[in-house]
Amino acid sequence: MRPSASSAIGQLGRYELLARIATGGMGEIFLAKLSGVAGFEKLYVVKKILPHLAGDPRFRTMLVDEAHIASKMSHPNICQVYELGEVAGQLFIAMEYLEGVTLLAAIRQAARRKVPMELGLVAGVLQQACDALHYAHELTDRDGTQLHVIHRDVTPSNLFLTETGVVKILDFGIAKVRTAQQNTQTGTVKGKYAYMAPEQLKSQEITARVDVFAAAVVAFEMLALRRLFQRKTDYLTFRAVMELPVPNIREFRPEVPPAVADVIARALEREPASRQPSARALATELLDALGGHARPWTTGEIGDYLRRSFGDELRRRGQAISQIVAFSSGAAGATMPLLAHQVDADTGAGDDDALDDDFPSIETGVHQILDAAERDQAAPVPLAANADGRARRASGGAVGATTAPGRPTWVWPLLALAIVGAGAGGMYVMWRATRGGAAATPTQIVIERSGAAADAAPATAPPTDAAPATTDAPPRPDARRASPPPTQDEALAIVKRKLSGSVGKLRACLLDAGAAAGTRTLTFTVSAAGRASAVAIEPSGPGAPCIRAVVEGIAFGRLGRELPRLSIPLRTEVGPAP
Repeated sequence: MRPSASSAIGQLGRYELLARIATGGMGEIFLAKLSGVAGFEKLYVVKKILPHLAGDPRFRTMLVDEAHIASKMSHPNICQVYELGEVAGQLFIAMEYLEGVTLLAAIRQAARRKVPMELGLVAGVLQQACDALHYAHELTDRDGTQLHVIHRDVTPSNLFLTETGVVKILDFGIAKVRTAQQNTQTGTVKGKYAYMAPEQLKSQEITARVDVFAAAVVAFEMLALRRLFQRKTDYLTFRAVMELPVPNIREFRPEVPPAVADVIARALEREPASRQPSARALATELLDALGGHARPWTTGEIGDYLRRSFGDELRRRGQAISQIVAFSSGAAGATMPLLAHQVDADTGAGDDDALDDDFPSIETGVHQILDAAERDQAAPVPLAANADGRARRASGGAVGATTAPGRPTWVWPLLALAIVGAGAGGMYVMWRATRGGAAATPTQIVIERSGAAADAAPATAPPTDAAPATTDAPPRPDARRASPPPTQDEALAIVKRKLSGSVGKLRACLLDAGAAAGTRTLTFTVSAAGRASAVAIEPSGPGAPCIRAVVEGIAFGRLGRELPRLSIPLRTEVGPAP
């Protein structure tokens, strides 16, 4: 248990804040205690907006919407929200406190120990999760109006296994509901790319079937102990979801009944109408497909599994909480402890987007070609399709194949793959341009520097210890010390050059999404370490999520200064290619 040097133990309304659990981009989450008469006390989780954002009406509305959605739901498999409060202008919500582990931690442990998850465990977890999702999807208001609640972020880290074996769905904070006070803007995407359905990534109209798709990804990963779509960059993850062939789960777990594999494959169809119509239908088909092979585990059996697998961690966490609760009495002025998640401490990871050796991603020959294309700024390789419209694997692309780094025998094959990827990329653009008939013409992107790009970063930037993600030719340490950081204009020129090198990818984003001609303004911030953040596209629309992923994946190199509020117009024209 580590102290946080800046936060003192305090009171928030009637809740006593005991420890900080997590801090995100928007809010903070605390362990809190509610005390009553005769020694009564109960633990809660309190979520509040970060202090510097507390006055921003957008973030206030997001928290209010989350509370309103959650207040309408009462289901044993959904984390309950009990109160929306405000103290001195500080909004907060009080939620149910849960003891247990996330499904992400359970998958990581199983992968690390190389112990497959039992079919009954997978079925039991999915059955409970799908029951909760179906309840949310069918939720109605008091007058009987269907609310059409869609979670949109069903991931292993948002599925929680309690000590009693009850599965809880967490974080309806980005859920979409028709009656929300602030509807999601057209073209915005929330959630994690590796679990989003294709229509969600393309910012199209979404239905409950996006949660069906995400639940199927979770089921696949529980069985395979591999990440299905997660890749090294957001761009590659995006392309994996949109185009790469989905392997059959039996390639990783041969004992899985063929009928179960068919159910999962159907739920992972890229066309929404081809998937199961509801989360309940997915669970029903899965249980029917299991037949006599296995039965879904009960809550008692899931709880026993948790105590066997995580007993020591759960006991340590319980002891830590007991000490925090005891220490809180009369501890005014003391620093607030940080209650680290007990199950991720050994892996050092706690995020769905993180790649690690315990829970690696699936790699195929097609993926290797995409990696080579990524390095050479080439467009992705098109996938062949079967007669029924499903993508098929490239010949020779065995699932699980990896490239051994540093071995000379792979240099020429990789170079050949890169060349093939570049050539196929050009054919792909031509194919997409002509697929719709003679009227379809290539989309061009012209990148220009606007006056807004002259927003000045400081003449001298503060030193940074951040290392660049990639560098073309790292200078020697003595040369690095001797070389001054690039000037403002030089840094802007570097950004423009790197962005121009990704024009092929940006063009592919718009071609794939069928974007219309026009000018879009791309705004983003580049850190001193050379990474883009706060990427926005105005006006947003088809292709915006893909463009955002491409820009966030560019390594601009060490710039030595932050470049805030860059504004780059992307002019898209319809006409013959130059």
